[in-house]
Order: sequence, then structure tokens, then C-alpha cells
Amino acid sequence: MNISKEERENRKAAVLSALQRLRDKFPLQQRIESAFPETRAAYARVLRHWADHGKSPAFGTNSVPEPLLKELAAIDALVIDEYGIGCYPFSARGAGISVHYSDKTVHAMCAVDALAIPRLTQHASRIMARCALCGCPLECTIEANGSLVRGMRKASALLSSGGPAREIPAHAATASAPGSNFSACIVRCLREG
Repeated sequence: MNISKEERENRKAAVLSALQRLRDKFPLQQRIESAFPETRAAYARVLRHWADHGKSPAFGTNSVPEPLLKELAAIDALVIDEYGIGCYPFSARGAGISVHYSDKTVHAMCAVDALAIPRLTQHASRIMARCALCGCPLECTIEANGSLVRGMRKASALLSSGGPAREIPAHAATASAPGSNFSACIVRCLREG
């Protein structure tokens, strides 16, 4: 692919700009990076526990001392509640979006987070949810590298009203009425055929 130096610089600038917008919208990475080293290490241990075991670590275990868990919760890196310890992208409570990988099933915080789990766990994964409007099942399979499995096509509607993310099929994209609570939808994947 031959592109000019100017075009290459334009593309680089566009990617860097988009990355900055993502960081502005989702500042968790900056908060983690600016935390003390032992706090970052604790975050990595909680995240690794989720990826390896498919479940929340127990609160106050020796692997992550309680003060560090509380520090991570204070910067919104963890969600600690009666269901356990949620660590983005993993949710300790059922959020309506499940991800199946290896021999594990986990809940994702939202649809965007569900898409991150295959790369994080380094396992091909099946993401399952239900349409927020009609309840029909939605499913897509993602490779360990984050790409759609061959033979899948995507149909999407992107609607945002600030609530938790939900997958919404095309028939719901035009159904927004005043008061409808449509949330961010990333991708509805359908088997080709």
C-alpha cells in the first residue's frame, strides 16, 4: 500500500486524536497509570484473577489487601458490592451481557467491555445478550485477537442515552420514542446465511 508521507501523517494525527477522545471519555487508564506502583500491581492481580478464574477474587484476600481494594474503588477501577469485586471489563453482577470463553462464563460491565474480554483473556469468546426492546437473543463470536469470527457479519445500531450498554437490533434503531431508554449499542452480530 503506497501512501504519501502527508497522508501517513494525517492518518497518524487522526488516530492520536481519536485515542485522546477515548482517554477523555474513559479516564480510567489515566487514573491507573498515575496510581502508586503497589496500587497498579493490585489492579493487575484482580484483573488477572478474573481472566484466569472467571470470577471475582474474595474481598480482603492475601493476594490483594483490603486497603488497596478500597483505593482502587475510590478511583473507579473496581466496583465492590454485595456481588463481589467487579473490575472493568468484568462485572460481579449479571449485567445482561455474558461472555463465554474457555470453560468460563463471566458478565461484562457493558457491550464495549464484552468486546475487550477475548483479547484480555487471549481466548476466542462468545458474547451473548438480549435485545433491550424485544428480548430476542443476540450473539457474536470474537477471536482471541478481538476480531469477528469468519462467517459472521455485523448489523449495528448505535444509540446512546447514558445507561448501561445493550445490544439493540436494527428494528429498534428507528423505534426511539420520547422517554425510551435506549443505551449504547455496539454490534449485533448475525450468522450469515
